[in-house]
Amino acid sequence: MTSMLAGVMVFSIFSVTALADDHGDDDAWVRIVHASPDAPAVDVTVNGDVAVEGAAFKDATDYLELPAGEHDVAIYPAGEHDEPVIEATLEVAAGQAYTVAAINTLENLDLHVIEDETSSSEGMAWVRVGHLSPDAPAVDVTAGGDVLFAGAEFPSVTGYEEVEPMTADLDVRVAGTEDVVLELPGTELEGDMLYTVLAVGFADGEPGLDTIILADPSHDAMPSEMPATGMGGTADQSSSYMAAGMLIVLLASGALFFFFRRPAVENQ
Repeated sequence: MTSMLAGVMVFSIFSVTALADDHGDDDAWVRIVHASPDAPAVDVTVNGDVAVEGAAFKDATDYLELPAGEHDVAIYPAGEHDEPVIEATLEVAAGQAYTVAAINTLENLDLHVIEDETSSSEGMAWVRVGHLSPDAPAVDVTAGGDVLFAGAEFPSVTGYEEVEPMTADLDVRVAGTEDVVLELPGTELEGDMLYTVLAVGFADGEPGLDTIILADPSHDAMPSEMPATGMGGTADQSSSYMAAGMLIVLLASGALFFFFRRPAVENQ
């Protein structure tokens, strides 16, 4: 595999429909990421209502507020709601934030549910990495040459690593080697922020390997309840880096139980 320069954070807009009018402690927060490299733009419905329209590869929504409990989630080709590409039941817990990523190839599309933290240690940056490239081998992630995460495999997301605020040269390497497959030079990791770095795309094919960086302000650093941040739509990884705390964060007292249950008919 050849080394390539990964682009980072620019913004693109698609329509996000609010799913709940009332804000309360009984709600969960869910954002959706399009991480399937060969899937077209999609619409997402929750309980039959359109929640997201026209999400393209590498798009990520702001957090959507959902009541705790079970929700029927379906993904359709954008503008075509006759037959979903995938359907699933998502159960979310009150006071918990989630990232739900559409992953794998279109033929084997799946939903990967990730439980999000919302508070970092004061003044520190929390970083985690997700391996969502369907054909890439296990990888290590280094910062300034030091291994930060080792042996991440598809489809997995590491736990958070606490680091001092810094501007770091991040590299994604084939696990156990010095073969760099992605470079993220000059990545800013700010204090009181939580970062999720998702490796997406194909290692051998188009679109090639790239990253989606989700940057969330720590709730403990905020003066009041969760702000709505970002552009009202999605964050997209491209050819330039624009540091941004673009998403909203959840007030959470701790991680609570959740599960994701697929329907009886599985995608192969």
